[in-house]
Amino acid sequence: MEDNNVESVLQLLEKGDASANAHIQLIRAMNWQQYSIGPMSSWPRELSTIIYLVMVAPQPQCLLIGKENVLLYNAAYGKMVRSLHPGIMGQPLDTIKEWQGYGAKMASHRRNAALVPTYSCPSFVIPMMNNGRLENVHLQLDVSALPPSLQGFHLCFEETTDCDLRERRRSTVRELSEIWSSASDLPSLWPIVLKSLVENPEDFPIAAIYSTRRLPESRGHQERAGRPRYYLEGSVGDFDDSTFAPYFDLDTTNPSLQPLRQAVSFKSQVTINNLPDEWSKGSLQRGTRDLCTEAAVLPSSLTRYQDVEALLVIGLPTRALLDEPHQQHIKHLQREFADVVNNLVATTEAAYKRKEDARRNQLEKDLLAKELALRQQEAELATTLAEKVLSVIDQVE
Repeated sequence: MEDNNVESVLQLLEKGDASANAHIQLIRAMNWQQYSIGPMSSWPRELSTIIYLVMVAPQPQCLLIGKENVLLYNAAYGKMVRSLHPGIMGQPLDTIKEWQGYGAKMASHRRNAALVPTYSCPSFVIPMMNNGRLENVHLQLDVSALPPSLQGFHLCFEETTDCDLRERRRSTVRELSEIWSSASDLPSLWPIVLKSLVENPEDFPIAAIYSTRRLPESRGHQERAGRPRYYLEGSVGDFDDSTFAPYFDLDTTNPSLQPLRQAVSFKSQVTINNLPDEWSKGSLQRGTRDLCTEAAVLPSSLTRYQDVEALLVIGLPTRALLDEPHQQHIKHLQREFADVVNNLVATTEAAYKRKEDARRNQLEKDLLAKELALRQQEAELATTLAEKVLSVIDQVE
């Protein structure tokens, strides 16, 4: 390639590390002349300067150049778009299939940028392909129109995914905890939990609840037996009636129920990395309408000393990574679920104990009253008998 302004800039940028050099080689390899902007040798000096500033910027930045809005971006932008890099380098924006549903919104941003020096977009979410699966990426964006002679736009991004997800998860747990705490007993809790999950389709694409349905008066017998049975209380998702087993116990051999059995046996959370197909399909009409592939089984126990009264099965969001913050969120959710279940169990048992104590007290009172009545009757009989004896003695004398 003939030495020119752009080539000089690229040579200057190549003095970085191997990764930076590879990024510059990618730009060189693009067939820019197939677009209205023409070959790099024809690009104006002003564009060369802007390209240099974009390439050395630490923030994700890109240029949309030419009437086709062809993408040219820096290394930070390449990381931001996940697996879409390097395939979208040098491609017209409107041809990127993963973003075609956002074309109207993108065009609106460009129109707004043409009216003001810099147009700032509020936080928005856009899907990026990451290792074979779509991931929702949260972004903030500043758009500036390039000088008219350059025909294009400069975009500067800030990724807010971690911050936004952290705040949303905290808010979700707070809201669910408040809703769940309105239950008066366990039978009323299950529909409340399921309804709250129905209303959060993106965070909980599918869900199910199993419980022992143990009553306080039957607890002692079941604990001696050691094999509680767990009954399906309901599910969230587009399922057939036979999708979830109506019940299971610790002797189950059903492969799909082994994670649930493990959660009961070890009294700890279990992650299901490959959901049964019939479970996965339940998410296709909810949230992002993706196939749910992972789930977590949350037992209502926080220590090995607590009985597992119930299991909450939640499908994990299909467009969010199961990273450390996400795992901490699931643990927090389990704590809230366990707390509300165990509080209701304790409340129910306390009420049952009060009822039993009152019943026993009443029995004792009744027995005492009967005993007193019997003793009074015996005393009266003894008095009557004594009077008769004295009367007979008097008659004999």
